[in-house]
Amino acid sequence: MDKAPVFVKIEDYKDIVDLLALIKDRTKQAKFLLDKVREIKDQEDAEISSWSNKLEDVSVRINEIDKSLFEPEL
Repeated sequence: MDKAPVFVKIEDYKDIVDLLALIKDRTKQAKFLLDKVREIKDQEDAEISSWSNKLEDVSVRINEIDKSLFEPEL
């Protein structure tokens, strides 16, 4: 494919440059926000895992109490 020179009006060129700068800025903002969302999600996942572990511990203890109360000792 041959590369031919492209002629653009100065006003259009400035608009294009401004628009590209805006797109780059918005892309940078989007990446930053996405990183923040991932960080929050990781924190939420860790918290849910902690809750799950604590709930499992409570279930085990309840089962132990239930077993000691309702099973006669020999």
